[in-house]
Formats: sequence, structure tokens, C-alpha cells
Amino acid sequence: MTSRKIFRTFNSKISIILLFILISLPIVGQNNGQLMAPTNLRCEYKINPLGIDVEIPRLSWHVNDSRRSAVQSAYQIVVAGSEELLSKNEADIWNSGKINSDQSQHVAYSGPKLQSGKTYYWKVKTWDSNGSASAYSETANWEMGILSENEWQANWIGNEIIEDVKEDENKWQWKEWFWHPSEIGINKPVYFRKKVSIPANKKVTSALMRLTADNKFTAYINDTKLGSGDSWQKIYDFEITDELRKENIVAIEAANTAGNICGLLFSIKINFDDGSEIYIGADKNTKDWKTTNKVYPDWTKLSFDDSQWGEIKLLGDYETGSWEKIDDNEEYKAPRPILVRNEIKIDKTIKRARVYVTGLGGYVMNINGERVGDAVFTPGWTHYPKRIQYQTYDISNMLHNGENAIGAILGNLWWSSGLGWKGSITYSEGPLRFFMQLVVDYEDGSSQTFITDKNWKMHDAPITETTLYNGEIYDARLEEEGWSTTTFDDSKWKAVTLLEKEKGKLVAQQGPLLRIIKEIKPIKITSPSNGVYVVDMGQNFAGWAKLKVEGERGDSIQLRFAETLKPDGNVYRENLRQAKATDRYILKGEGVEEWQPNFTYHGYRYIEVTGFPGKPTLDALTGLVVNSMLQQVVNFPARMNC
Repeated sequence: MTSRKIFRTFNSKISIILLFILISLPIVGQNNGQLMAPTNLRCEYKINPLGIDVEIPRLSWHVNDSRRSAVQSAYQIVVAGSEELLSKNEADIWNSGKINSDQSQHVAYSGPKLQSGKTYYWKVKTWDSNGSASAYSETANWEMGILSENEWQANWIGNEIIEDVKEDENKWQWKEWFWHPSEIGINKPVYFRKKVSIPANKKVTSALMRLTADNKFTAYINDTKLGSGDSWQKIYDFEITDELRKENIVAIEAANTAGNICGLLFSIKINFDDGSEIYIGADKNTKDWKTTNKVYPDWTKLSFDDSQWGEIKLLGDYETGSWEKIDDNEEYKAPRPILVRNEIKIDKTIKRARVYVTGLGGYVMNINGERVGDAVFTPGWTHYPKRIQYQTYDISNMLHNGENAIGAILGNLWWSSGLGWKGSITYSEGPLRFFMQLVVDYEDGSSQTFITDKNWKMHDAPITETTLYNGEIYDARLEEEGWSTTTFDDSKWKAVTLLEKEKGKLVAQQGPLLRIIKEIKPIKITSPSNGVYVVDMGQNFAGWAKLKVEGERGDSIQLRFAETLKPDGNVYRENLRQAKATDRYILKGEGVEEWQPNFTYHGYRYIEVTGFPGKPTLDALTGLVVNSMLQQVVNFPARMNC
């Protein structure tokens, strides 16, 4: 017998012996556990939530029984209007009694109707399969938000509404995207024809054809090739004044060489000697568009018979369709951020204070010079015409007797930044707006409500530009020092405008808020060229950078963000398409200055720094990681060889 066979035989015998020993051993601690009080009490998935508007909230807990095969056989929930009553097991709100059930998740509250702004205290105990009861859990609570639209007293406030100064006649008139009714797919060309007739009593003074396709086209007029295009994100212009006759034929070959999302956008503007003009495109009122998926000889000529060709399929309006606005002549400029403020007076001893607040596009709220809460990008992204989230904050410790200052910075975020490939899709073009209802309960049992109304004032913010995709520009020279404190003189600020009520329903915060959850220090700084520094954060993440700098008044520092580098060490940004992903900070020149943006974010690892006074050190920039505070449940090392 070889040594290998002897080893295998020996190894097999050892394995059998070990298995026998393990089976023979008693299970340590099998019956040593016991039923303990439930833990991890949650209401609507949250621990002690503040300001929920679910009228029948769901309660959950963890059964605390370490014994093998342990199971809950029953539970009892008690709810009281005060922590003191609940400590005595007095449930003045609701006592479920003993419920025979193993359910411990999403148990619906079944007590009296809940009241807006009220705090409810609850606890639970469970029974095991032997009928033994646990002790009651620790006390948990939930607090209701605003439950009825009739309870809102606040107004939407903001800047005055400025009418669009662009004349409609100067805006190019686009109609609809269109395509062949059935032929889609990669590298499947289709063909289009459209007859264009010039009125007999008019003379053409100018004519321009503008079009694009997803993603390639070649255009002809009267059998003359005009040119081609290969990007749906660009509008191609062709001067056709000299090509027009009384009767004309437009012919276009198009295909998508990159995917199966196909579309053609087309428009001709013809000006006449009498000052009139016409636009020709494609919509339900436009006739004579013909299409086929077969190529024919002479199909670009006026004399060609296209009677056997089919009708086009309309794909959606230019401004609301899948391809968004792509005309560079209509570049969108987001509203400039503003500051709003007011002061309130407290004359009694405060028991508690809650503020219910939201803003469009987004807000950062301050009370007496301090930021309210640590959430960012509030109120979050929803379909604003349908619902707008509000946040509830406990500000009991932020207010004091006497005068108190309340303020907010308003920015664009998802509402008015401009979304999509070119940043041209918006829910609104402004003005930015703020909405706040603050309720103070006093020790004497009375309460007082403060709201956003005509008494608030506003001023331009030092943030001169900000959008989600393009970044933020901050001019520290324009700061209104102390603007959210009671010592500030706002006599030069102007009154806010009371804006119309938003169509979207106000709803309480639905999910976890975004927060800064981690700071990352750079690992190195390189300089690929004179005056250009590239900061390496060591990993890719979503968030932004905090800048620390000292320099002269008016110094302008530019930060450009990227995920990878070019071979020469410069940042690679071609993958960002139209997004500028650039922040800029202009110094006020008063010692060491620290700044971070409020209404933009970037996915990045590298930061290109230009305009920095001197050479930046590793402590000049800090990466701020942002997410919605999802709990980390596992961590493992990983190694990747690329």
C-alpha cells in the first residue's frame, strides 16, 4: 500500500471518529436559554419615529428567546399618552389584551383615532409555546405629524414670479419625435419622405431645416444630399433657402447603430417676403409623412411614387418625450438660490417645540444661527406634482425665551436643477419656495403656531449657481454674516412673495434621510501640469468635498470631479457627458476659510484643483460620503486583481 493510500485511509477513520464524538456530545446550552423581554421595537420600520402620518401605524419587535425552536405564541401591546402612565402599565390609549398569534412584524395599531402632533408611548410582551410570559419591553414611542390638510396654516413663500421674457416667436417650434411603426432594432435602416409645397403667392426669403435622430441619419431635399448626423444629443442645422422650389420632397434615411430606442426629430422653418413664416414638423395634424423599411431606387426624388409606403408612428412631444430638450438654443438656467428669514418671540416656558418644514427644490433650515437637523438634500426626490415630503424636527432646545431668528437657504435639487442627459428636464423653473409650520407647546398647557407668511424677508444667497449635475458656485464675498441670528439687520432685504399652493399633497417623510455618514482623507496629491493638482481620495464614492483654504479676497478655486485618470495623470471626464461636475469657491480673504456645497453631489475618486493659493496639502480637502444611513450588517475583506 502506498503512503498516499495509507494517508487517505487514516484520514477517513479520523473523520468518522470525530463525527461520532460530535453526535454523542450533548448540545451545550440547548435548554439554558430563557424568554426575555422583546427588543428592537419599531413603528413603521423606524425606532421612535417623529412626525409620521400613517393613520394606522404598524408595530414590530424582536422576540427575545434564545432557546432552540423557540416561538412566540401570543403578544400584548399597551399604548399610553404619557411615559409615566405606561410605566404603571396603565394603557389609557389602547390595550390589545393577550392576542394568540406568532406575528411580531407589522402588527396594526387598533386603538382610537390618532391625533396630529401627539406622542404615543408603547411596549409589548410575548408568550412562548409553553404559555409563559416575558416581561414587558422597554418603552418606545411614535409621534404623529400633520394628518389633515385642514391643519396646515403655513404659506408657500419665495421670490417674486418673473414672467418669461423670451418671446414665443423667437423660440424654435419643435413638434414630435417619430419613427417607423414597427421596424426597430440595431442597424435596421428606415426611410422617410415628406412633401413640402410653397404657396404660389409667396416668395421664400429664408429656410432652415433642423433635425436629429437616435442615433444616425442622412438628409436630402429634392435629391440633393444635405448631410448626416450621428448623435441624438445634437441638433443638426441645414440651410435650404436655395434648394427650395414650389414643390419639394424631403427624404431621410435613419437608423440606430447602438440600440433599439429609435426616433427622428425634424423641423423646417420657412420665412416669406410678407413677414409670415411656417414651421413643418410631425404631429397628428401633419399629413404626407411616409415611411418604409425597404430602400428603393430614386426614393429621394420628387417624382418617386411612395403611395405604397406606410404612415409614421408618433413617439411623443419634444419637451416631454423620452429624449428631453436637446436644442442648445434653449439651454436651461436654474434659479439662483435665496435666503429667507423671520423672527419670532417666545414669552412663556417651553415644554416642547416641533417644526414641520419643506422646500422646493431644497432647503437648509437654521434657528438662531444653528443648522436644524443633520439631514441633507431635504425634502428628497418625489414626483412633486403628486406628493411633497415634509420633515419634522424637535427644536425644543433650539428656541429660548425672547426673540428667535429662523432662516433657510433654498436651492434647486431635483425640482429645478434640470435633469436628464442635457439637464433640460425640470419639474419647475422656479421660483424657489419655502414652507414652515412651527408649533410650540408651553408648560402652562397653551400652544402657539408660527408660519411662513408675508412677514418673512428674502435676499440672494452667496451661492450664485447650483445644480445637481453641474455643481455649485459660492462667492464668500456675498455672505450676509449672521443672517439667521437675531442681531442681523434685514432692513435692506425685500419682502417675500406669497406663492400659490402647490398641487402635490404634503406627506410626512417616507424613508430614511440622506446624511453625511463618513469623512475620507486624501491619500496623495499629484501635479500633472503647472498649477494643476489632482487629489486622490483613494476610493470612489458619492458625496462632495469640504475645502479648507487661506488666501486673498477674490481668489477663485475650482474643483473638478472625476472617477478615473487619463494615462498622463489628468482627470478623465468624458464619461460625464453634459454634466460639468465642477464646484467653485471665491474667497472673502479673512483667514482660514472652510466651505462645502449644499445642493450638489458628485460620484468621484479624484478632484482636479486649480486656482489654489500655493500648493494644497492633504488636509485642504476632505471627502464627505453621503447615503441614507442603511445599517451595515456585514463587512468582509476583498481583493481584486485587474
